[in-house]
Amino acid sequence: LLLAVHACFVLASPATAGIYAPPRLTQDESTDGVRSWSHVSAVSSPTNAAAGHLAPSQLRALLTLNRVWKAWPGNGARTPACAQWTGVACDHQGQVTSLSLPDMGISSVIPTDIRLLTALQQIDLSYNDFKQALPLDAFGQLKQLRALNLSFNLDLTGSINMLTSLPLLQQVDLSNTQIGGSLPSAISSLTRLGHLDLTLSQVSGSLPATMSQLSTLSYLSLRQLNNLTGVMSQYTWLSLLTNLHTLDITSAHDISGDLSTMSLFSTLGSLRRLTFSDMHMWGELPVSLALLQNLTYLDLSFLRFRQLPFWLTALSELRYLDVAHEANLRTGAVPQDLSRLSHLEYFKAYGNGLLGFLPESWGSLTNLTMLSLENNQLVGSIPHQFSSLRSLKTLNLKLNQLSGSLPDVFSTTLENLMLAANKFGGSIPSFVGRLVLLTDLALQVNSFSGAIPPQLTALTGITELYLMGNFLSAGLEVVSEMNWLYLLDVTNNSFSGSLPASFSRLTSLDAINLSYNNFGGTFPSVLLTLTQLGLIDLSYNNFGGPIPREITAFSNLMYLYMDRNHMVGDIPPGLFLSPKIFELSFAYNNLQGALPPQLSTSSSLAMLKLEGNSFSGPLPDFNGWCNSSLTALYLGFNNLTGPIPHSISVLSSLYTLTLQGNQLSGSIPSGLAALKQLNMLWLADNSLSGPLPEFLGGLNATIQLLLDGNAFEGQLPASICNLTALEVIGVRNNRLYGSFPTCLFDFPALNYVDMSNNSFYGPINLDFIGMNPTPTDGVSRPAVINLAFNYFYGEPIVYAGGFKACPTPRVTRINMSDLNTMGYSAGGNKRRAFTAGLQCVQAYATVQASYKGNCLSLNKQLKCAVKEVQRGEEECATFCSITDLGPCNGRGACVPPTQGSTGEFRCLCEAPYVTVTIANGSTCALATETTSSSLSTAAIVGISLSCFVGLSVLAAVLLILLRPKRRNP
Repeated sequence: LLLAVHACFVLASPATAGIYAPPRLTQDESTDGVRSWSHVSAVSSPTNAAAGHLAPSQLRALLTLNRVWKAWPGNGARTPACAQWTGVACDHQGQVTSLSLPDMGISSVIPTDIRLLTALQQIDLSYNDFKQALPLDAFGQLKQLRALNLSFNLDLTGSINMLTSLPLLQQVDLSNTQIGGSLPSAISSLTRLGHLDLTLSQVSGSLPATMSQLSTLSYLSLRQLNNLTGVMSQYTWLSLLTNLHTLDITSAHDISGDLSTMSLFSTLGSLRRLTFSDMHMWGELPVSLALLQNLTYLDLSFLRFRQLPFWLTALSELRYLDVAHEANLRTGAVPQDLSRLSHLEYFKAYGNGLLGFLPESWGSLTNLTMLSLENNQLVGSIPHQFSSLRSLKTLNLKLNQLSGSLPDVFSTTLENLMLAANKFGGSIPSFVGRLVLLTDLALQVNSFSGAIPPQLTALTGITELYLMGNFLSAGLEVVSEMNWLYLLDVTNNSFSGSLPASFSRLTSLDAINLSYNNFGGTFPSVLLTLTQLGLIDLSYNNFGGPIPREITAFSNLMYLYMDRNHMVGDIPPGLFLSPKIFELSFAYNNLQGALPPQLSTSSSLAMLKLEGNSFSGPLPDFNGWCNSSLTALYLGFNNLTGPIPHSISVLSSLYTLTLQGNQLSGSIPSGLAALKQLNMLWLADNSLSGPLPEFLGGLNATIQLLLDGNAFEGQLPASICNLTALEVIGVRNNRLYGSFPTCLFDFPALNYVDMSNNSFYGPINLDFIGMNPTPTDGVSRPAVINLAFNYFYGEPIVYAGGFKACPTPRVTRINMSDLNTMGYSAGGNKRRAFTAGLQCVQAYATVQASYKGNCLSLNKQLKCAVKEVQRGEEECATFCSITDLGPCNGRGACVPPTQGSTGEFRCLCEAPYVTVTIANGSTCALATETTSSSLSTAAIVGISLSCFVGLSVLAAVLLILLRPKRRNP
């Protein structure tokens, strides 16, 4: 009597010992390359499970395991009957031969008492939560073990060396565990080993050449062994494993070499599945791989060969072919003769730079179930011969240049139709409604127009519908019939009106994006019935009225965006109490009132965007905030008053802080120094004052620093030279002085500098490399430098990578209300380029510059075509005397008059120099130094009076001393 026990692989009976029975493959494996074990029966003979009783030692061992593994079900009776123990098989002597407990939810350790089960031939503890280290000595006692499956115990540790103490092993699966170390040379002693899966384990180092002696090995998976090392030429011994039918070497990034070394695989004539992908190797694939005529599955994705090899079509048995690649790194013609692979079911060629038309001959690939040609350079239309692809389930042609109207060629077997980012136009054809098996329809970023055809109401099984970026109009009544719809994205079209009441039937809807349309009215009441929603984006429409309180009952809501509408009133305080709320955005509405105190109670909020409203009152005291995960806080363009609280240091995860355009006052608080991850700091257009603190230079992650339009005074702190990642710096309209910080010239990403309307001075004919005309990242950015209304002198030329930054007719000023950096959207674009509003400049080649209102014409003739009005010589002279050494004779700083004063600039001299008043201002000189400047009248009068008084006193003293003394009579 045989006992069928659930297992992940087949054990050989004693009559067939040493013969490897491969795991049964699921249908998924044959189509998409993802291996999935199916539980099949494991036989242990001779056995009588119905009548067999456990030997006392075996019962004691199982009772110990049962006590430790509390999730092991149905074994509380302490019965010796083997059949009563779930997942246990025994022989006639009452010895346990199989322990199969996959996916039991056991969260524990493996006790050492497992060593008492010395007759074990099979252990399957996969898909549990075993922790800590394997008891290696205990496993070393299990000398009869043939099959060991510990996979998907993510925290299970131990040494791979234990395998060498189990000489009868035939099947080993340690995938997705922390078991690791170097494979020992003694692994060659496992002469019966047929199946070895080390996927995502911690095996490291080089594989030993002694593995070539594993002559029975038929399945070897080294997938995602990130610590595997060496060069591919070290592994020529793989060519000796001639019984291999499955070989997977994926993402072993520390193995390098030339792709030509893959020729060693050409001797593996039994190979049916070869996965060799995502490796740091280069060159061309060897033609000898065409000898692998038994291959049915070939994954060469993300290898660095330059074009598709011609010999691929010689592998006539191929059913699965994946040659996906990084976009734009490969080019070549569309392979016309792919039709020779008559058995092909799966073809993926993402990012291959394929040029040309879709071949008509591909219509003969009648077994195709998946065709993915995303991100190539295909042109023309979809050929009518594709109507023969009657088995097709997935068609992915996204990111090409296909055009025309959609032809009626699609099989009714289609489940996924992805045609996004092409040039298709016209109306969405009604025949799409016949594709009733569709679950995913992606038509976004094309030129479709008109209404959604009513025939699409038949697509009741669709779960994801992407229509954004077209010219569609009318309403969304058709969508309300798609009962299983999970995601709806119609952003950036011309839909209008209100949402139909029938939307209430979309009870599976999780995400809805209606942004950039013409919807109007109040907040759609029908959405308030869909309390399961996790994402709502109504931005850039015409919704008005208050934010409904009912939305606070949405327990799954994570993302709510309502930017650029006409909402009024306040924010329902309960929104901040929602347990999952992650991003809230109400920018540019008409909301008002104080910032709700419930802000401090949200423990999940990561982004809050309230800029462009009429919120008033002070910023909150951040002490006591529950939220340490807040990364973005947008409060600009409101009516907030008072100081920035020092307690802002509590928000240590803050990445973006925008407070521009308010009425904040006081100095920059030292609490900002704690925000080490700060990427954007916008404090412009407030009433902040005082010197700029040195700690600003400690925020070295900052790429945008905007301090314009305040009353900051003093010099730029020297620590600003630490902000080497800066792209944008603005200090316009303050009371700052000093020379141009030359360290800015070395910031490679800097492309916007505005220091206008201050009292900076000094020469500017310097080599400014930051605005390089050849961007290293391929992103075009404008270059803007505005130094107007200061006291710079010399020639108005700033070199920008060889381009003279002469004055231009106009200089773009950053418009912070349109600046979209760190803009959040439902589509996952967490950051957009800051260049919105600056597109009038071509990348770097033309630098926008302004130097008007300076002193540039004092010393040299201007050499730029555009002439800007400069200050007069008298005005520049009253600034501070400019000599060949610079203002104040190069011996001090030129300080503007105090705020509200009508006085003149003065020299603040460095020791040992002192301020000397001269005819046209002041300068710095040694106390004993004689200047060539004439003295003022007042100075002459003062000196004369001093001399007169001194001489008079001296004369009086001399008269007294020289007067003859009287003698006594």
